[in-house]
Amino acid sequence: MKPTKYLSITFFTTLILFTASTLFAQVKIGTNPTTINTASNLEVEASMAGRKTSINKTTGQVTIADGTQKAGRVFTSDGYGAGSWQAGLLFAGYATTQSVGEDNAGTTIDIIPEFDPESAWDNTSKEYTIPVAGYYSISFSGVNFFIDDYSNPSESGGFVLLQSGETILVTEVTSLEARDMPVGGALVVKAVAGDKIKLISTTCTCPGPQTWTMKKAALAITKIY
Repeated sequence: MKPTKYLSITFFTTLILFTASTLFAQVKIGTNPTTINTASNLEVEASMAGRKTSINKTTGQVTIADGTQKAGRVFTSDGYGAGSWQAGLLFAGYATTQSVGEDNAGTTIDIIPEFDPESAWDNTSKEYTIPVAGYYSISFSGVNFFIDDYSNPSESGGFVLLQSGETILVTEVTSLEARDMPVGGALVVKAVAGDKIKLISTTCTCPGPQTWTMKKAALAITKIY
C-alpha cells in the first residue's frame, strides 16, 4: 500500500504546483489588482491614472509609464535614486534643395522636422524653441554649391547657427565654382527656456553676381543636462 500512498502524494503535489503555476502566470500589484493586460506577466499600477510599470510576457520588455515618458527620452535617476524619464534627443530635421542669397544674405534654412516630441519647432520662423533650461548639444551639416557669373574662381560659404538671434557658430568652406561644398559643426550651449535655435546660410561678399544653392542640410538637438 505504501507505493500507492506515495503515488497519490506525488500526483496531488504535481496537481497543486501545476494549478499554482496557471493561477500565478500573471501578477498584478497595486490599483485594480484583478485587472491585468493579457500581454503582461507583471504589472505594478499606481493610484494615479495611467501610472504603471509592466513586463511583457512574450518579449520581456519593461514599460515604465510614470507620466514623464515621451519619445526619445532616457530613464535616469536623481541624487536619491528616484527614476524618471528625461529628455534626450529633442529634435531632428532635414532640408532639401533651396536657393540661398548671395553676399551673405543670411537665408533661413528651410528645415523639415522629422522628430519633434516636444512640438517645439515653428514651421513659420523655422526655429526650435528650447523647452526647459539646461545644456544642449546642437549639431548640423549641409552641402552648398555656387555658380559664379563674374570672375571669382573660388568662394567661401557655409552655415551659421543662431541662439535667439545671436551667432554661436559659423562654419565655412572655400571651394572652386560648381563643386559641392560639404560642411558641418557641433557645439554645446547653455540655454534658457524660450531660447530660439535657427540655422541660416552664409556666403562670401564678392564682386559681381553669383548663384548659390543649398543642396541639403540636417539639424539635431539633444538635451544633455
